[in-house]
Amino acid sequence: MSIFYVKLLETLLTEMSKVTNEGYFILPESILKSTNWEFLIICVKGFMGRLHFKFDWQKATQALAYFADKEGGRINKMKSLKLIYFADRYHLRKYGRLVTNDNYLAMQHGPVPSTTKDIAEANDYLDEFILEYSRDYIEPVNNLVLEAVNEIDETVLSESDLEALEFAWNIFGHLNQYELRDQTHLYPEWLKHASDLDSASCLPIDILDFLQDPDGEIEKCFELDENTRLIRSEQITELAFIDSLWGQDARGTDASIYHQKLW
Repeated sequence: MSIFYVKLLETLLTEMSKVTNEGYFILPESILKSTNWEFLIICVKGFMGRLHFKFDWQKATQALAYFADKEGGRINKMKSLKLIYFADRYHLRKYGRLVTNDNYLAMQHGPVPSTTKDIAEANDYLDEFILEYSRDYIEPVNNLVLEAVNEIDETVLSESDLEALEFAWNIFGHLNQYELRDQTHLYPEWLKHASDLDSASCLPIDILDFLQDPDGEIEKCFELDENTRLIRSEQITELAFIDSLWGQDARGTDASIYHQKLW
């Protein structure tokens, strides 16, 4: 068993009592004496599935501005969010992290980066410093369209971030918002929730499902062999744990600095 998972289990046991009231399962101390290491890893990954990366509001804002600029200055909101989804999918598969570090939801119109959507809509329940930052680069024209108001700040984005955004634009940028929506409905991370969306407006997406391939000849957003898929899964799980312990800003400021050091 990886030393990472041993240490992670020890940490979980220490911290578990602090989170059980928030709906997390309890991992009993006796489980450490088990010899079923595969089961232990599944337990850890199940817990990790409830953790999220710290959202990077600066990168999310720049990604929205990037696609608005590519579209000629104005872009349909749903189109921009779908392009960000494809950029995130590509970057996660190739590099082991998302561009935005957003939490994804399965909705009727496909996968949605939830807080990036809030930024695109300038929702006033976002922290004021996020709204102030985003207003320097994008602003909603109406409920359906957003506009770039300044050039993007490429210093916020790593080379691999820009690579992923460019990939999404080059492969999918010619499609309109409805064609993009239909395209996202072909991917396993959305399909696994499709039958439940008749009774629920949205359901959380496990980003590890981004590592699964769509059927047939659908664009995979970076090819993975099975060994690399396993490595990516473990890498993402480890980074999620590290991110959960990093800094005090739950919106992702320190996480952004951390990721810029790595990529």
